[in-house]
Amino acid sequence: MINTKQKTPRKLSFMSIYFLGINGVIGSGAFLLPQEIYKDMNLAGVLVMLFAAVTVSLIALCYADLASRFSNSGAAWIYSYNAFGRFWGYEVGIFVRCY
Repeated sequence: MINTKQKTPRKLSFMSIYFLGINGVIGSGAFLLPQEIYKDMNLAGVLVMLFAAVTVSLIALCYADLASRFSNSGAAWIYSYNAFGRFWGYEVGIFVRCY
């Protein structure tokens, strides 16, 4: 027997459309904008990417070094708390958590 009951098509909710729009804006900024920048730079674009990779690697090594110095978890908050005191540890913890 053939099922003659037709299924209604699924509709996107408002939140789904909203997040699809945000995804499009972020995606275009992340992928199209660098293309425009590097198009004008020619070979220098490769050097900029290598410089950025080295810079990010150094930042990652700094975080790894800090992580090895403290037994607690908490990343930048623990370092700020131990290095500068309760107030600055609190400020870093709040601002890192909010953003």
